[in-house]
Amino acid sequence: MHVRVLPDLSIRAKLTLGFAGAFGLVLCIGVLALSQIDTVNDVTKEMRNVWLPKIRAVDRLRATAGEHRVLATRRLHSTNFRHLARISREMAAVRVDIDREMGGFRATFAGTERDLLEVFHGAWEFYRETLKQVEDRLEAGELIRAHALFEQRVMPAFEQAAYRLELLRGSLEERARQAELSAQGAHDLAVSLLAVLTLLAALAALAATWWVSRSISQPLTRISDAMRRLVAGDHQVEVQDLSRRSDEIGVLIQAVEGYRDALVRSHGLAVAAKRSAEEATAARARLEEAFEVVPEGLVLFDAEDRFVLWNETYAKLYDKHKLRVGARFEDVLREGVAMGLYPDAVGREEQWIAERLSHHGGDYSRHEQRLAGGRWVRIHERRTSEGGSVGVRIDITELKRREQELEAQYTKLDVALSGMPHGLAMFDAQERLVLANDRLGEIYGHPPEQLRPGTPLAELVAHRIDSGLYVGATVEQVLRKMRERLARGAPSHMTRKLGNGRTVTVSIRPRPDGGWVTAHEDVTEREVLKEQLNAALDNMAQALAMFDAEQRLIISNARFAEIFGLPPGTVRPGMTAREILEARVANGTYCGPSPDEYITQRLSVIRRGRPATDIGELADGRIIVTNHQPTADGGWVVTISDISEQRRLEARLAHLALHDALTDLPNRVFLQDRLEAALATARADEHVAVLCLDLDRFKEVNDSYGHTAGDALMRAVAARLRERVAKTAIVSRTGGDEFAIVHVLGEGIAEASGLAADLIDALSAPFHIDGHTVTTGTSIGIAVSPTDGSDAASLLKRADVALYRAKVDGRGTYRFFEPGMNALMQERRRLERDLRGAIALGQLELHYQPLVRLSDNEVSGFEALVRWNHPERGRVSPAEFIPLAEETGLIVSLGEWVLRQACADAARWPRPLKVAVNLSPVQFRSQSLVQTVLGALTSTGPPAARLELEITESALLQDSEATLEVLRRLHELGARIALDDFGTGYSSLSYLRSFPFDKIKIDRTFVDDLSSRRAESLAIFGAITSLAGKLGMVTTAEGVETREQAEIARAQGCTELQGYYFCPPRTNADITRLFLAEPASAGAAA
Repeated sequence: MHVRVLPDLSIRAKLTLGFAGAFGLVLCIGVLALSQIDTVNDVTKEMRNVWLPKIRAVDRLRATAGEHRVLATRRLHSTNFRHLARISREMAAVRVDIDREMGGFRATFAGTERDLLEVFHGAWEFYRETLKQVEDRLEAGELIRAHALFEQRVMPAFEQAAYRLELLRGSLEERARQAELSAQGAHDLAVSLLAVLTLLAALAALAATWWVSRSISQPLTRISDAMRRLVAGDHQVEVQDLSRRSDEIGVLIQAVEGYRDALVRSHGLAVAAKRSAEEATAARARLEEAFEVVPEGLVLFDAEDRFVLWNETYAKLYDKHKLRVGARFEDVLREGVAMGLYPDAVGREEQWIAERLSHHGGDYSRHEQRLAGGRWVRIHERRTSEGGSVGVRIDITELKRREQELEAQYTKLDVALSGMPHGLAMFDAQERLVLANDRLGEIYGHPPEQLRPGTPLAELVAHRIDSGLYVGATVEQVLRKMRERLARGAPSHMTRKLGNGRTVTVSIRPRPDGGWVTAHEDVTEREVLKEQLNAALDNMAQALAMFDAEQRLIISNARFAEIFGLPPGTVRPGMTAREILEARVANGTYCGPSPDEYITQRLSVIRRGRPATDIGELADGRIIVTNHQPTADGGWVVTISDISEQRRLEARLAHLALHDALTDLPNRVFLQDRLEAALATARADEHVAVLCLDLDRFKEVNDSYGHTAGDALMRAVAARLRERVAKTAIVSRTGGDEFAIVHVLGEGIAEASGLAADLIDALSAPFHIDGHTVTTGTSIGIAVSPTDGSDAASLLKRADVALYRAKVDGRGTYRFFEPGMNALMQERRRLERDLRGAIALGQLELHYQPLVRLSDNEVSGFEALVRWNHPERGRVSPAEFIPLAEETGLIVSLGEWVLRQACADAARWPRPLKVAVNLSPVQFRSQSLVQTVLGALTSTGPPAARLELEITESALLQDSEATLEVLRRLHELGARIALDDFGTGYSSLSYLRSFPFDKIKIDRTFVDDLSSRRAESLAIFGAITSLAGKLGMVTTAEGVETREQAEIARAQGCTELQGYYFCPPRTNADITRLFLAEPASAGAAA
């Protein structure tokens, strides 16, 4: 008994529904793939646009901070005034970069990264404050104390800041790794779901193939066999079990049976007509009666082709013709053609008539004819023994309509077969091809003529062997294996690796008539995907498994059994979820108080059919997180991760974020938090004291015994501090050799003094470190609320200021904060504010110092030097305000003003002498420096050749390539480029090779040594002038103050001189009067 699916639908409707379902399934796969691709792209964009830029920004900040430390070290060891000023400018520029970076970070960082950033900022500010104390010592001439303070506080403070920056970078890298894991999870889920949907698509394709074979191919084969037997003359043929169908196949069967009946009747009529011709006279009446009884149209012609007799059916078929007894057949035919009753004759009337008469004049003819109005007749004509003819006209209009419909169905079927993703072929019992679609040819490279019906299977196999697809096989081997499979009488499947690297699966389904149908699918991409999926599953850190709606395991990776300690092979596809849970219980690896509760809880999650995530602890202490995700088909996917190490790491990171790694004391973040809490909860009669401690002579311990001993000393100091303070107090290591204590005073300020004195005594006692006796001490600064501040930041800052005062006063003591300690910092802020308004208020002016050409003792140009006349402070030294301008960024606007003013003054000079202008390294970081120079020249008028731009080696140190590019563009404008302070930097000679400077200015330190006439000094000076001469460069000796220096410089080949020996810097009016009114020599000026 066969179950008929959708019996009332036509084949076209069934095929339409099938392909619509297939399209829907493919569409689902595409939508799912695009969705998961979008998810992975979102995480990838997050990595590229958020985390990687943040990590690079932290790396830049780390490099900039390191540069600042190098400059600070250089400044500490430099004794030259100009060097100090230049280094100060460079340090100011670095600080501006760090402040700008910090501003950008605060706008983009949040959460833990923001907290770590603030910790770094606090450490950095402390480093800068301690460095400021070193600078104050340098300015006071206390070089030894400055060096000691730098080593004991500044360097440890910088190391603490660098450590905080490393923590921030580590946190950013961890967030980036989490984003990467999220993308991997989305990818794995997409792969699993796509595999399921692809499997469903394959099953649907197999079902469609089976249906086409059973409902269309087999019935058509039986109909073809019946038609062959009819043509062969077997009029008893029947097509059983198919005539009851109501679709197109059923209609075709009815047409075949009608055709069979028509042939039977036609044959009988032909016999009767022959008998009637023999007995024409005697049986005329019976003949006419027989003509009318026959349902087909009958007509009788005599030997001269004249109409003799016809029946009513014939008359109806040709009702528009003028039928009459005795009329010639040709005449009636021509009349019909002239009346347009034969559509096929239009345009070819004579040819059509000749063809028709040829059929009519033969002994026997059988053909079809189309009449006006869309009717069709089948004509059978045969000559009688008397020379006449009898004709039968069968109305086949309906049969023609059904044939056209069937042909349309065949066309659609052919299109469907051609559009199938699988190659399809049908063979008969003689191993000959019945039909095949185009896809089969695409897979195996068969030419179209080879896929025509009747092609032997052996020929197809030979083609594949010759093409190199069936490697190592013969035709006989392939045919033998095929016959063995067919002999089993059951469908079979096989997978074959072709010689071109493609993989094809072949499904073979035998047919009852001895033939078979094969479906060929190219699964190369699927196999690759399968291998990739298996590799991904086996290399996942997570355990993964997929279950179907029957709670049976479909697939799992090795980690799924491993995470619960189950032996390999314990978990197998087909096992139920309960069986797997029971295996875990038997192994003792489950979460929960009891095995029953564990199994019940997991099964309840499955029954709810909703996403779920839970965290549990296994008996061995490991912590796992289980993620349950239902699927659309009623199954689910479960992933399990062992997060034990992650939890331990999180706990450790949380502790490290609030504690010092060396001493395990609370760090500054923890200290600030507890200080804020103490301030918030202190009673009205209580004071909160903050004590900042700095170890004395700690650097000596590090230098003498090494960093390991220094670390041991830090731990010993921390232990003593814990012993000496109350349990309620907070002891913190804030960086390097610095500690801080928060203590709530219940007995007044004197309690803080007593505690500080006790701590000084405790830390002054010897320490025994690695077999050595080490003696150190401490200085303490104290700030007390609410007098010195009511918030944590204020108290910490002022306690640190008091600590600085204690160290200045001789160390080994303590000091309370006093308001006057902030005066110096406030003074600097006022100077910065006044400098911002100096340009607008006209307080700046340019002085010019002449450059003397030694070849003729003539003034060759002037160097522009800016001066600040403050209305209250008087003349402010450039060494004071230039570094401040570079630190705050004001040097850009100040430098632009100097350029414009110098060019304007030079344009008004009566003689076309050059003017030299100094450029700060900060100006090279501006993108508009070239435009600024061009604008100054354009707006004021002097030619670019009169402008000489002086740069220092520090400008090239910042970004050598970028700076050299700017210099090349300035040089192309026509400006001259001079390298100032030559010989004091790290790579002076390499810069001469990198850029064709017009001039080098020999630093005054070399000029100062000329008076001593030391051989090495003279040799260096002479070498510089000789090198410059060979390179075609002018040499200028700076700071010439005596006649002796001038003569020695001349003797050594120097080109120009500059210094107080000739003339100090003077106003524009003075130099115009002295040097430019009429040609003047340097000798007159001196």
